[in-house]
Amino acid sequence: MFRNQRLGESRQDVLEYLSSREADLRIFHSDLLVDKAHLLMLKEQNLISREICAKILAAIDELMDEGPEALGPGEDVHEAIEAYILEKVGPEGGRMHTGRSRNDEVAACIRLSLREEMLSLMEGQISLIQTILRLAAENTKTLVPGFTHTQHAQPTTLAHHLLSHADAAARDLARLEEAYVRVNQSPLGAAAFASTKPHRPAPGLPGPGGKQHGCRLHPGLHPGGSIRFGHRDG
Repeated sequence: MFRNQRLGESRQDVLEYLSSREADLRIFHSDLLVDKAHLLMLKEQNLISREICAKILAAIDELMDEGPEALGPGEDVHEAIEAYILEKVGPEGGRMHTGRSRNDEVAACIRLSLREEMLSLMEGQISLIQTILRLAAENTKTLVPGFTHTQHAQPTTLAHHLLSHADAAARDLARLEEAYVRVNQSPLGAAAFASTKPHRPAPGLPGPGGKQHGCRLHPGLHPGGSIRFGHRDG
């Protein structure tokens, strides 16, 4: 939006080349949750009024119901969301970006989306382990040949064989849990790279239903702010 103000209208083929809209569909919902979290922080710190906060939150809720199809043109989903809010609320809608940058916003959106995907993966992995354990419990006396070096070896039970797969699946689950700890950290507050003034020691980004999860929302002044917003690599 600022590019148009400074440089004028861009050619359509250039806009299509620069656009990340298709890829951004993956983080659309997370973007709105991050916007909500940031707005609540701004209101708590009296950086925006209650009325403006309520108007913007209402517009975000409306967009959540309508889905990404309601968005107009824009280089990326963040610009399109901003345009939608400005259309619904007016110029005051731009206050939702007070005290943050596209850098820490995008990094937070990616982490939030990854977190939900990892939770889904872990849920599926737990279901797999439970199924294997159930089958093992039903086959404690089912004899099968064991194998080593691709040859028949000691006899064992099907339960024993199945439990080896359950153990491997449990190790995979542990790896996901360890990765989750690294992903579940908020870069909000790092701004463009040099950080913003500390706002609040909040408990975490909002998850489904607005519930807080165990990561820091606005860590404030980061000694390594440029690294913090670059945490897209985990």
